[in-house]
Order: sequence, then structure tokens, then C-alpha cells
Amino acid sequence: MYQTLVIIDAQHFFFADPVDHMDGCTNSKELYTNCIDGIVEEINLAKRRGDYIIFVEWLSNPNAVIGDQTNAFLPTHKDLLSLVSEYNKKCFVYKYREDGGNEVYQALIERKLPSKYIRIAGVYSGYCVKETTDTLAKKLPCSKIKIIKKATACYKNNKLNKNNALKDLAFKHTNISVI
Repeated sequence: MYQTLVIIDAQHFFFADPVDHMDGCTNSKELYTNCIDGIVEEINLAKRRGDYIIFVEWLSNPNAVIGDQTNAFLPTHKDLLSLVSEYNKKCFVYKYREDGGNEVYQALIERKLPSKYIRIAGVYSGYCVKETTDTLAKKLPCSKIKIIKKATACYKNNKLNKNNALKDLAFKHTNISVI
């Protein structure tokens, strides 16, 4: 049984060290290493099983051109891209806001990708991961969605604690679990 791995915002911009983001939270080398390692494990697992992988990339504005260097957020981290360079079961979707759930849903439907079992990894668990997963849970109520905690990141001083944000989602939707 095939699954789909959704990797949200694993872009260089969000892993820069040190960097100040959105609410004044600064990331750390530990965050970078732990999250990247978790996502690498998930990619390797997906490849071994022959699962599909969707990379969700946040464009800096709705008029950004894919591959344009003026888009501050692109591309997905090179260490992750190198793992899938020869892997055919991958695609990229692009969003312009925290919630990429509609774009992922559209890719699942249009490409006829497996949607019964979805694994979630990515950056800003209290924002983008949470919002995207929430939308997917609503659009795919019969799916089993697993958020892989070790493959997500929430910056140190973030007001939205990673554990609480993910637990709240799992409580809100019976088709979401955090592992």
C-alpha cells in the first residue's frame, strides 16, 4: 500500500543559521540538524517503500517565478533534493501563504496520488505544517494523516509550542495522529 509523504517548506531560507523569522524567533543549529535528519529519514523510508513525495514550497509573493532568484524562500534544501534527484515519484507544489493544503489536495487529485495514508514533515509546525495539515484533514476526512514529530521544526522562542500545536490538531481531527 503506497503512501504520500508531504514535506512542507523545507527551504534554505527557513534553515538559515542564525536568522530571525516572522515573530522574532531565532532558530538554532540543533533545530536545523534534528529536523533535516528527520526529513532525511522520512525521504529514505518513502523511497524504500516506493511512496510518493510532495514538496511544498512557499513562494515569497504570488507573482514570483519558479526558479527566480528574487524569490527569497526557494529552493528546497539541497541536502533533501540530492536524495530525490533520481527518484521519479516526486512533485513540487507552490503556495503563497502558510496554508498549502489546497495545493497539496489538488496535486493528490490531479496526479492520482495515494491519499488514504499521508505522512507530514516540514518547518514551522505551529504555522505552515499545522495549517496545511488542518486543510488536508478537512478535505480528506477518510485519510489517515500522520505528522512525524521528529521531522518537523518549530523555532525555539515560538509562541506556538510545537507539541501543543500538533496535539491540538490531533484532538481537533480524528484522522490526524502525531508520531
